Amino acid sequence: MFKQQYKCDKCNKVEWYKPNEVPDKCECGQFTYPMYFKSLIIGNVYKFISLELAIVLEASNVSKYVVGDSVELLCPHTDKTNWIEVPKPIKTYNDWRLPTIKELLTLVNYKKFKPACDLEDTTSSDYWSATTYADFSCSAWNVSFGKGYTDYNFKSNNYSVRCVRDGKNGLEWSKTSENTMTWEEALDYADNLVAEVYYKG
Repeated sequence: MFKQQYKCDKCNKVEWYKPNEVPDKCECGQFTYPMYFKSLIIGNVYKFISLELAIVLEASNVSKYVVGDSVELLCPHTDKTNWIEVPKPIKTYNDWRLPTIKELLTLVNYKKFKPACDLEDTTSSDYWSATTYADFSCSAWNVSFGKGYTDYNFKSNNYSVRCVRDGKNGLEWSKTSENTMTWEEALDYADNLVAEVYYKG
């Protein structure tokens, strides 16, 4: 069985392991991750194998191999082994929720205007919070990132959404939703969101 090359995040030590024998951690205690994958010629078939991916292509048709958003050109007729760097896998999470009004206000930068926020994907519009208005249950609190003020409005209104999760070192935020939605839709959106962390803080 072939071996893959692994590199430690912390001490940069490089080791070779078979895929079924990869340790959970390096000797220094830091997790390791695959840095490269190896293209193998088996008969007249190329096999491109990484930790999470195994694709078999006919050698005569091989011209490109896609890893994430990168494209690597390969020679379809060679006896040599090709080494291609693989980007570190993007970690995604499914434990997102709609932020409280206090949490959402932590993203406001009162020194900025349209949007009053440091995050580049923030729109100058209203964003839903999970906090219902105490005196009127048909409304919920929102933050307008155009000027950075708070207000409460009917839950039937359509506003933008930025979800939050509880990270190990504090709050972690998702990107702004592509579409606006009602408050109830925002709750469902957060419950079903699978995404990477966009901002920590």
